[in-house]
Amino acid sequence: MLSINYQTENIIVDHLPIMVCWSTNYPQKSFSIKVYKGAELVSLIAREGNNTIVTLDAISLQSFTSYTIEVLTHGDNGENNVFKNSFTTSNLGHFSGRWVSGGHHFTNDIHYYRGKRNVVMRKTIYLDEDLLDAYISIVGLGFYKLYINGKEVTRGELNTDWTNYAKIIYYDTYNIKPFINQPKNEVIVELADGWFNPAPLKLFGKYNLRETLTIGEPQVIADIYMKFADREMIIGSDADWQYCEGAYTFNNIYLGERLDMKLFRGDNTTDLLMPDWKNVVLSNGPEGRLVSSFIPKINHTLSLGAEHIHVVDEETFIIDFGCHRHRIYRFIHYRV
Repeated sequence: MLSINYQTENIIVDHLPIMVCWSTNYPQKSFSIKVYKGAELVSLIAREGNNTIVTLDAISLQSFTSYTIEVLTHGDNGENNVFKNSFTTSNLGHFSGRWVSGGHHFTNDIHYYRGKRNVVMRKTIYLDEDLLDAYISIVGLGFYKLYINGKEVTRGELNTDWTNYAKIIYYDTYNIKPFINQPKNEVIVELADGWFNPAPLKLFGKYNLRETLTIGEPQVIADIYMKFADREMIIGSDADWQYCEGAYTFNNIYLGERLDMKLFRGDNTTDLLMPDWKNVVLSNGPEGRLVSSFIPKINHTLSLGAEHIHVVDEETFIIDFGCHRHRIYRFIHYRV
C-alpha cells in the first residue's frame, strides 16, 4: 500500500512537500518514483538505498488536477514491487469565496452562557447540463457538518482541525459529484462554536480561552468547483448565501450542547421545520494561511441505545445508556 501524506484514499494534496510512504517484506536495494499528470510523466526519481519514506518537493501542482504516483522497488535477490496511488488537487488554497457568517456578536462574555441557536447556512445551485466532476473546498469555524441534498458529505466529527487560526487554517476538500442532482441542489453547512467561539471559562483555573485563542463568530469560507463538457465553474461563498438559526440552543466544546428536537424532522438536525432564511453577512475571517488538511479525522465508531428512560416530569427525562464509556456516563436530555 502506498500512502500519500499519510493517507491511502480520497487524497487531496494542495501544497508541497508531498510525503510518500511504503513498505516491503524484503531488504530494499533501490527504488524509483514516477509522478504522472494523466498520461504525462512530470517527475522521476531513482535512488539507491532502503528509504521507504520520501519527500517530493519539485513538482508543479495545478489546481483541480489528478496525479498518480508509482513506486518501483528492487531487492537484493531480484525481488520487485510496484506501489501505486493517486491524489487530486483542489484550489491550492486560493479561495474565490469570502468568509460569511450569521452576524451574531456577544457584547458581554456573560451572554455566552445564556445560549443562542447555532447557525445553518445554505446555497441553492441549479444545473441544466451534465456534470463531469465536482469538488468542494471548505472551512467551517469552529465546527461544521456539510450536507448536500439532505445527505451528509463530511466523514469525520469535530471538523475543522484546531490550530492557531491567526497563523494557519486547514480546509477540507470533498468529491461531491455523487451527491449532485439535476436541476436543483441544496448545499447546507451546519455550524457550531468549537474552538473558535469558546466559553469565557478559565482552563486550569488560569487561561481564559476567549483571551488566549484566536476567536470569532462561527463562519464559513467555501469554493464549489464544477466541471462540464465545455467549461468549468467555481461557486464561492458570498453575500448570496443564506443562513438561519439551527436546532442547537447551546453548544460548547467543554460544557456540552442542548438540542431542541421540536425544531427539526427525523435524525437530520438541518432539516428544520420553520427556517427563517436571511442573507449572510460578509466577514473578514481570521488571518491564517489556508492549507489543505492532511490530519486524520475523529470518526464516529459507536452508537449506544437507551437501556431505560426515566421520566422526571412531562418536560424532563433522564436517559440511561446502561454502560460506562470514557468521558460518557449518562446523558440528561431536556426537551424544551
